[in-house]
Amino acid sequence: MEKVETLAGLKATIEALEARQEEQSMQLRYQADLSYESLKPVNLIKSVFSNSSAPSSRSGNLLSNSVGLSAGYIAKIVIEGAMKRPLSRLVGNAVMFGIQTIIAKNPNTIRNIGTGLFSLLRRSRKETQTELNLNN
Repeated sequence: MEKVETLAGLKATIEALEARQEEQSMQLRYQADLSYESLKPVNLIKSVFSNSSAPSSRSGNLLSNSVGLSAGYIAKIVIEGAMKRPLSRLVGNAVMFGIQTIIAKNPNTIRNIGTGLFSLLRRSRKETQTELNLNN
């Protein structure tokens, strides 16, 4: 910013800064309105299903989005039940959205983790069965 030496220059600079501040304020309000609308539960559900409408892998996207939405909802319920504070709904919604997004965007990783856990459980069940058979 350059140095202003005259009264007219000072007034012009103030007016320009006020106009800039007003424009930035309008942009901030517009962005806040967009954020508020996008975080409504109805719009979150709409965005999940609109993202899964790609014809190439519709069933895979729908499945991963459904799993993500379910896991996010369960996490939200757990967090809201554990916190018992007024902000728990906000935190619960944020966690639900975050988990849903992570699961929906990384379905292969989540599938690999689930497969690994399932095989681990199956293996431990087989070991338990063989131990029971050996004891009898």
